[in-house]
This record gives sequence, C-alpha cells and structure tokens, in this order.
Amino acid sequence: MEKGLLIFMGLGGLAFIVWGLPLVLGRKKLVRRGFKGTFLTFDDGPSEVTGQLLDVLQACQCQACFFLLGEEVVKRKETLKRIREEGHGIGLHGYSHKHPLKMTYWEQKKDLERAYQIFKQEGICPNYYRAPHGAYTWASLIFCKRHGLKIVHWT
Repeated sequence: MEKGLLIFMGLGGLAFIVWGLPLVLGRKKLVRRGFKGTFLTFDDGPSEVTGQLLDVLQACQCQACFFLLGEEVVKRKETLKRIREEGHGIGLHGYSHKHPLKMTYWEQKKDLERAYQIFKQEGICPNYYRAPHGAYTWASLIFCKRHGLKIVHWT
C-alpha cells in the first residue's frame, strides 16, 4: 500500500476512536425488560414553557423525565420544585448546552461538574444523563461512569 493511504487510514481509525466511538456507545438504547409503553422525556429546561407542560402532564396523569440544564435550574428553582413535587424524573443535561464536540475534554468535564454540583445543592442526585445535541464524548462517558449515571438517548 501507498504510504499516504496508510497514514490516511490510520488517522481515520484514530478519529473514529476519539469522536466516533463515544457517539456509538452513548446512543445505545436503554431497554427495560417487561416494560410496555413510552418514556416521555424533555430536554433543555426548565424553561418558560415547562409550567404549561407540567399542567398538561398533570391533566393526563402522565409522568416524564426532564433532562435539565444547570444554568436553567439556577434561574427557575420554583419550576424545579414543581417537577420534583409532581414525581417526575430528573436527569442531567449539562450546564450550558454548548455542543460537546465544540468543547475540549476539560471544558466539558468542567461543564458537567458544574451542573452536577448545582443539582447536589438543590438536593437532587440524578440517575440519568443525556448529552446536549446527542453528542457523547469521552468526557461525558467517563463522567457518567464515575457518577453512576445511566445514559438515556432518544429514539
């Protein structure tokens, strides 16, 4: 084989390991055996419309899991309180919703730690994580492993 082609293939393999493999690992389905139904999940909140969404869920007697952003939790503590009081699940969605592939490993680690600390200060110990934009990275996979968070991706 030509030397240039070997270098190209090697770099392609390295790129897959660095960026592609975490995306594949993060997007696996979380399957609950014996469960028949639909999981309702909402990302990026709590937002200005979360209260209306909670009204609809309450009227339908439905539960959901909210993947919340740390920066939004700080702004809307009353909405967070309502989510908790009504028995909905809460998952971590990061702090800022900046695209993970546009952050360094250390920036993303700091973003996740910051969000996790805000959750802890509010008495929340999340069990789930969903990556902003669905972009899982080594930083998010390692963070989830260290904190015992299950990754939940949409389908």
